Amino acid sequence: MRCGDITAHLNNAAGRVTIRDHLFDIELRPREALALLHWLEENEEQLQVLERTRPEPRHSRRRESLTA
Repeated sequence: MRCGDITAHLNNAAGRVTIRDHLFDIELRPREALALLHWLEENEEQLQVLERTRPEPRHSRRRESLTA
């Protein structure tokens, strides 16, 4: 299953679902995975806003302060 950048893979033998994104790779029980995917879908707009407003990496800020 694919939802935007997020993919979910069901491992029937283990009874687990692996959910991957560019930020995380987690294994959950199917019920937990469905709850997480549902929550992500409900909050997609807010998460996109957060991704656009996340702070710069520390090394970028440190370099700016050294050149100022």
